Amino acid sequence: MITKDTSIIEAVQNYPEIIEVFAAHGLCCVECMAAHFETIGQDAEAHCIDVDALIIDINKVVAKTKNNVLNIKNKNTSKITGVFIFYIVLSSILQTI
Repeated sequence: MITKDTSIIEAVQNYPEIIEVFAAHGLCCVECMAAHFETIGQDAEAHCIDVDALIIDINKVVAKTKNNVLNIKNKNTSKITGVFIFYIVLSSILQTI
């Protein structure tokens, strides 16, 4: 979970999708040197941005990203399981021949 105390660079490196959220809130500091040493809260305060609204929007994108990753992993796991079961059944059939 991203908080107002999370550094900008850490948040963006872990979730590059949130760059659009910063831009939507009028913050383009992801591109400047301050991103390397400021927290999200410090930056929002410096630019008179509602930090709570920013954090809510950032975490919505983070949650969506995590859900997408979990869905991809689950789909891949299902495919692997299906292939494994097919292999076991095929092996059993070939052994009886």
